[in-house]
Amino acid sequence: MSFTLPYYQEAGQLPGPFPDQNEIERATRILPKRSDSGGRVVEIREKYVVKHGPLVTENEGHALLFVETRLNIAAPRLYAMYRHRDTLYIVMEYIPGISLAMAWSSLTGAKKHSIVGQLRCIFDQKICGANLTATAFSPTILLDTFH
Repeated sequence: MSFTLPYYQEAGQLPGPFPDQNEIERATRILPKRSDSGGRVVEIREKYVVKHGPLVTENEGHALLFVETRLNIAAPRLYAMYRHRDTLYIVMEYIPGISLAMAWSSLTGAKKHSIVGQLRCIFDQKICGANLTATAFSPTILLDTFH
């Protein structure tokens, strides 16, 4: 699925009022990042996650839309992607839970094996079937099965 910036989901598809730039910049609930992207990932009103910074790319937004429209797997919905003062902003659905990266070290070997098997199944059936390369798809996976 291709689109041009700015991209905004229809207002009726949003979980609440869209956060304005002021609210995004002043957000205090900072979420952990997978790496030092030189930017921020913030939660807004338990409805939105906004990711922005110098290393945030449009590929992530395109991947989220692809997952939403073509695959039957859980992933945050993309609500908006736009540039403000030459910085890319991705506004997506907030899904409570723990990221796989944060939980991995505390999981048992059996649980890790189970998760790897689930991911392999998703990759084999969904991603490869869609003729994608592994580098074209890298969503953050959230788990709530081990709470």
